[in-house]
Amino acid sequence: LFPYTDKLNYNLIIIISKKVTIPMYEKYKKELGSDIIFISDEKPEIKRNNIFFYKTKDVINSGFTNMHSKYLCTSWDKSLYHISLNNKYKYYWIIEDDVYMKNIIPIFSNDNSDLFLFGWEKKYGDKWVHWKLGKKYFNKINLSASINQCTRLSRNMINHILEFNKKHHSLLFHE
Repeated sequence: LFPYTDKLNYNLIIIISKKVTIPMYEKYKKELGSDIIFISDEKPEIKRNNIFFYKTKDVINSGFTNMHSKYLCTSWDKSLYHISLNNKYKYYWIIEDDVYMKNIIPIFSNDNSDLFLFGWEKKYGDKWVHWKLGKKYFNKINLSASINQCTRLSRNMINHILEFNKKHHSLLFHE
């Protein structure tokens, strides 16, 4: 998507889905370009080199779990599992398959922030049922909540997440 002079590529767009379908694949490819992959919870309708399906039990056994409040392992966990095996991009865009978007990625090409969120955010103390999930690991001052249907994470942020995973053999609720 963008020329990048380091040995790393610049942006990888990851579309996460319960099941990758043909129309979804074609629409996202047309809108977002070539540096895009799909992570499918279930076996996808089509086979392409950029569609990845990981068996849930393998991902759980690798410690990539708990990013959802109800399910032990989803495409969120599988996307970080995939990144842990292929961590070669400067930025990772993770987009849920129910998000329709125009290609806004070039707008952020000169911003080196470690995290972009495109939704609401809560500071600790606001009413939210999931605070207990993070208090075990972080001080209250470091806790916040957000909605994450579309997010951009830097390689630096990814490395912090992978360090947490290595230490705790788990991930943490992503919102």
